[in-house]
Amino acid sequence: MDTVQLQQDQESELNNEYNSQTDLSQKELVEDIKNWLEKSVERRIKRRTTNKRKRKEKVNLVDEEEGYDDDTKAYSRYSVPYVYLVLQSITSSEHRKGLVKQMGFEDMLELDDCNVPRLFAQWITDNTKPEGVIRIGENSIPMNPKSFQDVLGIPAGDLPVETDEMIGKASFLELFGLSEIPSIRYFGDKIINEENLPDAEFCRCFMSVILGAFLCPNSSTKPSTKYLGALVDVDKIKDRNLAKFAYHWFICYVTKYLKERSKQTKGTITLGAASTTQRYGTLISLSLVQLSCLQLCQEYVCGKESS
Repeated sequence: MDTVQLQQDQESELNNEYNSQTDLSQKELVEDIKNWLEKSVERRIKRRTTNKRKRKEKVNLVDEEEGYDDDTKAYSRYSVPYVYLVLQSITSSEHRKGLVKQMGFEDMLELDDCNVPRLFAQWITDNTKPEGVIRIGENSIPMNPKSFQDVLGIPAGDLPVETDEMIGKASFLELFGLSEIPSIRYFGDKIINEENLPDAEFCRCFMSVILGAFLCPNSSTKPSTKYLGALVDVDKIKDRNLAKFAYHWFICYVTKYLKERSKQTKGTITLGAASTTQRYGTLISLSLVQLSCLQLCQEYVCGKESS
């Protein structure tokens, strides 16, 4: 009897110990799951915070200078994504690429679908002087028609772009069978959707998009009558001084923007030269790096000489 009772007591103790260990294991498992979930939530919150900060830093690539007021925002009708879409439709055709090359706009086919942030473009414009100089602190970056030709890769011929606006407008619209100037997208969509577009009509559509949405944008969705006359004879496009025209357009709209900005501290201001500022952004960034390196080298040399 004693032996049987002893065995029962031992079995009972073993069962109790097993149950205690099982309860402990379950508690540990629950605790582990709880800790894992808490850490998972923490990691998720951390990722969201980091991504939010990165997006904010991506927009604000340029630190605001003292007195720089972003409440005044510059805008323009330029559209790099749409221009890129039109250019992509052209690059699939060797014949159309040849037509673009004949007009002297081959470099435009290499345009990337990317934008310099608006704040950076606006900051550059705020530091641009009407005489054609970008001043950053004590350093300056001069601009002229030649630099526009080099940076933008556009013709700088002997013929002017300016023609009689009324006659040029009428002649241009007659070629399309139109009575009113359509939107820039009208011309771009013809390039994208009409494969059998006549060569001369293709060239006029291409130039209307490039000038209206990239090189010489303004606050309108339609091409300007200031250059429509120059697009009538497509064979002479390469002979026209489009670099000079784009440069003066840029300076004209920068001057207008600066005058409007000086009159108001909040609101929205038209910046017709925004797209040119965007393309110049890369050049300016490189120039600023070069100027900074030059300044550091000069300080190093002067320090060596003084010691």
